[in-house]
Amino acid sequence: MTVRRASEILEWVESGTYSEVIERRTSEKLETAFKCPECGTTLSGDENFCGMCGSKLWGR
Repeated sequence: MTVRRASEILEWVESGTYSEVIERRTSEKLETAFKCPECGTTLSGDENFCGMCGSKLWGR
């Protein structure tokens, strides 16, 4: 079963469908930009405080 699953995964990657899924997921992430609720500065999403105004961000 493991060999068959590996074969199917390789076939999926070689067909190009895997790349399409990854590209779609990447573009979705780029569209959902995090913004500071106080000043509107675009953030990367892993900050605890806004680098521009210093506001605490969403209990992170």
